Amino acid sequence: MSCAEKMQAEEATGVRANPRGVGKFYAFGGVELSAAGAAECIRNDGSVEVPNAGAGSYREVFEALGYKDVKTFDTGSSAGDWSFVVLDDGLWFMAFQSNRYPRYGFTYSVDIHGFETCEQAMKWASS
Repeated sequence: MSCAEKMQAEEATGVRANPRGVGKFYAFGGVELSAAGAAECIRNDGSVEVPNAGAGSYREVFEALGYKDVKTFDTGSSAGDWSFVVLDDGLWFMAFQSNRYPRYGFTYSVDIHGFETCEQAMKWASS
């Protein structure tokens, strides 16, 4: 992600990343997870909370969770409730970022249905 792209996302929502970095992941309910634990949680149809994330942290978060590529799909929400398509083991999955208001940061989740192409995933999400 370019610096400009991250800044635009954070300016659009007003939710900036903590300068200490994304680093900490939590399961629902506040249980701290390692990056490997967070990756396992999200792949088992769960979600992870990242209190230090800003609206433009999605690439950093998904990469830390082991996804090889991230494409934006819908970034129309001013709260940062956005959707993406992420690549994992040769398949593309719909992924989501949800604002944790009134708490800081975002919750991330990934759909369990994989597609052979990014376009197939986007077409499925649009239907």
